Amino acid sequence: GSDSYVSRLMDSIEFWVIPIMNPDGMYKGGNNSISGSTRSNGNSKDLNRNFPNVNGGSGTNQPEIVAMKDFFGRHHFTLSTNLHAGNECFNYPWDTWERTTADNEWWRLVGAAYRDTAQYYGSSGYFDDGCSNSANGLTNGYAWYSISGGQQDWANYFMHCREVTIEVCGTKEPTSTTTIANIWWYNKNSMLNFYAE
Repeated sequence: GSDSYVSRLMDSIEFWVIPIMNPDGMYKGGNNSISGSTRSNGNSKDLNRNFPNVNGGSGTNQPEIVAMKDFFGRHHFTLSTNLHAGNECFNYPWDTWERTTADNEWWRLVGAAYRDTAQYYGSSGYFDDGCSNSANGLTNGYAWYSISGGQQDWANYFMHCREVTIEVCGTKEPTSTTTIANIWWYNKNSMLNFYAE
């Protein structure tokens, strides 16, 4: 109720938040620190390479993948954001195919708006050169590097949900409260604008 723009969004859009898909990997070093976190779950599987592949293949039956597939199946999401750390960019589909999506121009438009707003609110150099030397904070996943079995392509292809992967921090394990707060403030308005699209 203190921010009319946020209130309008919350009153008109159904939001779901999954704070973390891979707690085993995130807290591999212990329950009180993300130091030593890993992409793999407790079964040594990289969960973002184990979704059903758009080129064929059913993915894995890892409990986290099954839960995500069930969750998406129970809801009919139209827009989804997958937040990562380790770089700074708006990474849109496809990750698997070199060809572009039917929504490519839309992705580039909203991706550029996201990047421009993050750069405006971010510190000097934020989102300027992420995901490749020439991307300037916006990249097609395949152009950055090709993967198979990713959640982004699975959600777009199989679930008909526009999902994007946003890399919000060049540091893989941001630990300080200040750093995490800064990441939020750099991206807050970009995220609000993205969901208002």
